[in-house]
Amino acid sequence: VLTHGWVLDAAGRAMHKSVGNVVAPETIIAQSGADIVRWWALSTDWRTDVRVGDEILQRVAEAYRKVRNTFRFLLGNLSDFTPADALPPEGLTQVDRVFSGHLAARLERLREDYRQFLFHRVADGLVDLCTVDLSAVFLDISKDRLYTLAPGDPARRSAQTVLWQALHDFTLAAAPLLAFTAEEVWQSHPGLTAEAESVHLGEWPARPAPAGAEQEWEFLLSVRDATNRAIEPLRASKLLATTAEADVTITAPSAWLDRLAPYREELTGFLLGAGRSLRPGTDGQQPEVAVVRSANRRCERCWTHRPDVAGDGLHAGLCGRCIAALAAVSRSAGPGAGV
Repeated sequence: VLTHGWVLDAAGRAMHKSVGNVVAPETIIAQSGADIVRWWALSTDWRTDVRVGDEILQRVAEAYRKVRNTFRFLLGNLSDFTPADALPPEGLTQVDRVFSGHLAARLERLREDYRQFLFHRVADGLVDLCTVDLSAVFLDISKDRLYTLAPGDPARRSAQTVLWQALHDFTLAAAPLLAFTAEEVWQSHPGLTAEAESVHLGEWPARPAPAGAEQEWEFLLSVRDATNRAIEPLRASKLLATTAEADVTITAPSAWLDRLAPYREELTGFLLGAGRSLRPGTDGQQPEVAVVRSANRRCERCWTHRPDVAGDGLHAGLCGRCIAALAAVSRSAGPGAGV
């Protein structure tokens, strides 16, 4: 049994009918739904006096929308995915494998916060996971594969495997805070309902994170941040319209480049640029990023700049990757299908 402090209004005053500062839960439920009340109750530090007011509830609603929108994205991009389509860890791309481990570590920390009844840290962690880890980075770098590759392409299935891990475990982690929303999410994917009739009957699996996964993900983020810092002045001066136009050259010590080497083939997609080059520098120097506008044409389908975009003919304006993806879709559709 946990005992919280007084419930105060936004100004820190105790609620009294005579003062007229009482916030009735049923009023909030009627306006915003019961999950907003639950999120507010569990996102406050119950060990102290807790406050509630219009501005506080507005912040709660904003946090809820971020979580809800993340669920919508995950469900939308897993509509053609079943657990049977999931790839084993060794089948994932290098970046996906590292993020999967980072995601497992983050969710394990949420599990530990639950064990210690630190519900406000769980709420903060869920929002942070949505906005920082998923929306701002992994979902962003996965869109190209999710939207442009053939449905069964291994690189697309790799991204979906990690999204499935996120949807499955994230829904279970959010269920105590968002009892109704998590249940709606669970009922929206047959792969989830096949596992348990309700999210509240599901089991949150333990996924041990590979050693060093979080540190490796932080390293990749440092590369991405350094690249974005180099690109931003060119975007501000209108020399680049988007990051997709940027050709990036990274100069760094050999040891740093060796650490980056396993991700070489995925760097262009991870950095959301047009191309990348790695050059060895002197030992002890800080990595340097140089950016120029790509000379490659933009593919009219995937909007990435590539050297193999056809200039004329049947596939004019399309890159080789998109031509192959359309051919794969046409083959799966059967004889007579158009591209």
